[in-house]
Amino acid sequence: MISFGILLLLAAGIVITAISTRRAERLARQQINFVAGVTHELRTPLAVICSAGQNLADGIVDSPVKVAQYGEVVYREGRRLTNVVEQVLEFAGAQSGQQRYEFRSTDISHIIKSTVAACETQFEETNFSIETMIEANLPPVLGDETALKRVMENLISNAVKYDRESRWARIHAQVLGGKEGNEVRITVEDRGLGIGFVDVPHIFESFCLGHEAVAAQIKGSGVGLSLVEQIVDAHGGSVTVKSTQGAGSVFTLHLPIAAQADDSKAQMMEDKKS
Repeated sequence: MISFGILLLLAAGIVITAISTRRAERLARQQINFVAGVTHELRTPLAVICSAGQNLADGIVDSPVKVAQYGEVVYREGRRLTNVVEQVLEFAGAQSGQQRYEFRSTDISHIIKSTVAACETQFEETNFSIETMIEANLPPVLGDETALKRVMENLISNAVKYDRESRWARIHAQVLGGKEGNEVRITVEDRGLGIGFVDVPHIFESFCLGHEAVAAQIKGSGVGLSLVEQIVDAHGGSVTVKSTQGAGSVFTLHLPIAAQADDSKAQMMEDKKS
């Protein structure tokens, strides 16, 4: 019996070691893909900026109109580069638990409109059209405006990046009843590649790239949707996805309205005191 018990312990140790090894290998592959994705995201705008700067320095571009055009290109690619760096830094802060949000009453209508306006250049480059349906008099949510803009920016950019031929997406914001009472519900719908049912349960994991994205050779850092989920969770909400492979995806944000969020925080404080 003692020998049998020892054998069982050895077998269990081998199984645990094998599982740990596979997890470590998977994490290592994901981290390599993350580095490769971020490198690609950084390389493209850097190459454009360097090329434009070289042409300006060499005097190839001399007319005021062309100089203005080059300046616009440098500014646009610089903003793109900044967004990549900010996203990676925000993801690192969220992972380490050091990210701090400034919660205040926030107008979701303003968040959506300003984010869509900020992505206008991206729409023009890809001939992409986005439809917005915002319910009148939406109640405010208790949130960090910059972080919520980052959420919307990620979802919109993904709709553009993973588009097929439709060149279309729709944002719909409304108040509906949820599990915790009324909530502001925002859906971002596209008709792009979609997500396979195997990938859907893992799509919000760090460094995760769906099989469709890999097959289509669409580069990415794999942290965007993970960051979306972390930010929404920090706001007391949730994010869900429904997707059909080859037909598109619908991402839905569930955010508690400001009054209910205040009540929830007050209740949590009372529970801690008691």
